[in-house]
Amino acid sequence: MAVANSLEMANLGAEYIDCTMFGIGERSGNCNLYDFVHAAEARFDTGIDKRDIIAVQELFVQTLHPDVRDLL
Repeated sequence: MAVANSLEMANLGAEYIDCTMFGIGERSGNCNLYDFVHAAEARFDTGIDKRDIIAVQELFVQTLHPDVRDLL
């Protein structure tokens, strides 16, 4: 539901959408950043390269869990 709600808010003109990475973010219930961007690309020209999100996710995982490999 979080992605659908966020897409609707973007469709209605929201200036920004709060998202999380692996469920870590400002509030519970916010949608995952990658999922939102992936879904938003069908409706909007996001100008976001999903490879950049993946690179940040990899850095995020390495920072929190340096012993974990190939989580993504």
